[in-house]
Amino acid sequence: MKYRSLIRYTFLSIPFFVLVSCVSISGETKKNMDQNVAIARDAISKNVKPESRVAILDIHEITNSGKKPKQTSRSEYMSALLVRTIVETGKFIIIDKTSFSTRRGGQKFQSPGGISDDQTIPAGWVLGADIVITGAITNLGKVDYLRVKAIDVKTGQIICMTYEPVASAVRKW
Repeated sequence: MKYRSLIRYTFLSIPFFVLVSCVSISGETKKNMDQNVAIARDAISKNVKPESRVAILDIHEITNSGKKPKQTSRSEYMSALLVRTIVETGKFIIIDKTSFSTRRGGQKFQSPGGISDDQTIPAGWVLGADIVITGAITNLGKVDYLRVKAIDVKTGQIICMTYEPVASAVRKW
């Protein structure tokens, strides 16, 4: 009886061990994501007027399969990094997007599928932003790209846009 539970434990733990040991985020991938966000930050710093009120929306992954955009660990990392690096420039007044839910009567600002392009400017109005920054990771064939846009809320004009290849977040051994 004692050996039976040991055997069961061993067989249950093997698939978990194989999964954990075969998939990881490489340091090279993280470096590539950092570089992509730095390129976006530099373009925004160069093209958006200092002291502009800026709202930064979450970056989402968009697949070719037609599924809704989703938040992944890669897109969450890139969203947080984009916010941090833009705040660190000290050039802009950053509006916290969580205040949007208060202004909309408690409704969630960002759904799991993110905010659609046609809702970006109205979200900027509600937040009182001059500029809304949006982003997505899209897949074209075997290559993923990070797209970041800065949009003028009053005119709808795209002030700047970057579109950079992103290394795969998952490396198989």
